[in-house]
Amino acid sequence: MPELTAAAWAIIFGGVTLIIAGITLVIVLPGIIRDAQARRLSSRTYVIPEFVSHITAPTAAKTPEPPKVEPKPEAPIQPAPAPVATDAAQRTVAAVAALPSGVLWDREIVKAASMPLMQGADGWHALSILDSQHTVVCGASNSGKGNVLRLMAVSVLSLGPDVAHLWVFDTKSGVDYPLCTRIEHARLYANVKYADGIEKDGKSESKIDYGLKLAKAEMDRRNDLMFGKATNIHTYNKKVEPAERLPIIVLILDEFADFNAEQKELTETLVRQGRSAGFVVFLATQYPTAAVLSSQIQANCLRRICLRVDSAKRTLVSLGLEPGEARPFEPSAIASSGVAVYKTSGGTMHIGRVPYITDELYDVLSDEYAERWPRVATESGEDEAIADEKNSSNKWEASIRELAQSTELSSNKIYEQVGGNRNEVLRIVREERGNVSHFA
Repeated sequence: MPELTAAAWAIIFGGVTLIIAGITLVIVLPGIIRDAQARRLSSRTYVIPEFVSHITAPTAAKTPEPPKVEPKPEAPIQPAPAPVATDAAQRTVAAVAALPSGVLWDREIVKAASMPLMQGADGWHALSILDSQHTVVCGASNSGKGNVLRLMAVSVLSLGPDVAHLWVFDTKSGVDYPLCTRIEHARLYANVKYADGIEKDGKSESKIDYGLKLAKAEMDRRNDLMFGKATNIHTYNKKVEPAERLPIIVLILDEFADFNAEQKELTETLVRQGRSAGFVVFLATQYPTAAVLSSQIQANCLRRICLRVDSAKRTLVSLGLEPGEARPFEPSAIASSGVAVYKTSGGTMHIGRVPYITDELYDVLSDEYAERWPRVATESGEDEAIADEKNSSNKWEASIRELAQSTELSSNKIYEQVGGNRNEVLRIVREERGNVSHFA
């Protein structure tokens, strides 16, 4: 690379200087011009002409005043109307205030096949026991739900063994239903020590599981009897001899929220298929939620008895209503025990006070029923009711073993036909087939 001469360096330096000066001029010159203009404008003096000096601000044109009209004499002021209870909660409070108080249950008010459920401001509302309508009973603790269930029990048992039988399933001790252990047409399935020891093949089975399985077997037996003769128990009883007629079986399921998944599945089967076979289910719970009352329960239990509940949300589930659906009463607004909203299977709602049955009268009725329809023992000394249950259980197992002989039926198909405890069905099938895996 040739060396640059002093003249060349001078030219380069001069060019760079000119470039820097140009950039500086472009940046600084606009500011200098703005400052000069500002100083020039600020030094000017403005004089307002005399003919406009009085103007301060534009004013709006004046609107001409309307002609004066003599006022007419005022009408006398009317008193404000009394507030109208338009809200469901307000209507409920007002309706409860109008109800009679101190309503006691009396045996004279029990009429044929009906239970006097509650007394409203417009009279008594009765609930039919024999119309094969399933019912959900909801109520928080100390709402009077237990009293409703006791009324159902004594009302059903008063009809006698030829008309109706009562089976009570209680996840608690069962102490509310002592009459069920003494009367011919009553059964008690409670999870307590004295009642839970159903021994079979050396194994203990839950009393509630055992009872639900027997109910399913009885339902299937009745359907077999009616096949080809009638589509429901009422038609069947009209066609057969009096000795062959089948009684209604009323199931009271107390504290249904505590049932396990398998017990709830059996219950749904009875609710869905049991009406035509003469099963009437009264399902009670303190916790009316969508998780407890499944869509199957909701769809098949159209009759509702709702006492005080903990929230408006539980009111909807208790009465089978959709969110936003209008309702005349709000059970969560009920403050006193024993007041209930009754929804018929047709959807009509009533509010009233459930009659209270005293412990003394309950005991008197238990003694009378036990004397009139006592449970009897077999020759072996065994309670006849328990003997019948064992007989039904043996028939259930025999039907499983018979079906297991067919290689065309899987274990699941056999379970679908006989129902009951799934694990027990699978055990019996494996035992009968000698644990041959290709049958299952």
